[in-house]
Amino acid sequence: MARPLLAAALLWAPLALAKPTLVYKPSPGDDEDKPVATELTVTLQGTDISLKAVFNREPFGDSCKNRCANASFFLDTDNNTGTGLQAGPKAAATGADLVITVQGAREYKENGSAPFLKVKVRALDSSARTVEAGTTIVEMDNRREAERVQVEESTLYFLFDSTLADLPTAKEMRVIYQPPGRSAVKGMAKGMGGAIEGKGKKVQVLRAGSEEGKEK
Repeated sequence: MARPLLAAALLWAPLALAKPTLVYKPSPGDDEDKPVATELTVTLQGTDISLKAVFNREPFGDSCKNRCANASFFLDTDNNTGTGLQAGPKAAATGADLVITVQGAREYKENGSAPFLKVKVRALDSSARTVEAGTTIVEMDNRREAERVQVEESTLYFLFDSTLADLPTAKEMRVIYQPPGRSAVKGMAKGMGGAIEGKGKKVQVLRAGSEEGKEK
């Protein structure tokens, strides 16, 4: 197990040093509710989308008991509201092509319970009107996929293989976080594809060893 964790740490090193994509300052009342994200950083590591989410307190475990984190981060991978989720013109998440949901959970056993943090990634196309209408791509947690999901106190590090989904790409991607009961917070991150003439074009991302060229 040590080698995968070491490899993941090396991958996360640039993410740890990167400037936050967006910052949210909780109001005093938020300290009495579920943990909320205060910083979100999204970068690219090869074909992986890497995400760092800093919460205002530990997102799972005994400290939050049954009121642990339940946060969704939306990625509009082609910065185009015409593709992806269509939740209405006034919805900040309209146009999102991916949603990453982070949830603190607990597994109950005969001799007690064990807390963990799970991460679910859904792909959203233009037929989706809600997050639930998206297609689940992966569901992981920090117990079974420690090389891709790691938690250090109140900070989550997550790596998602973008080749698992057919995503539209552009030079920039829009990142959206909707804190509960608050206005959405938005930021911009480097896009995956450098699509020709901007938005909505798709790029075929090839795995290592492929002899084919990229489709732009």
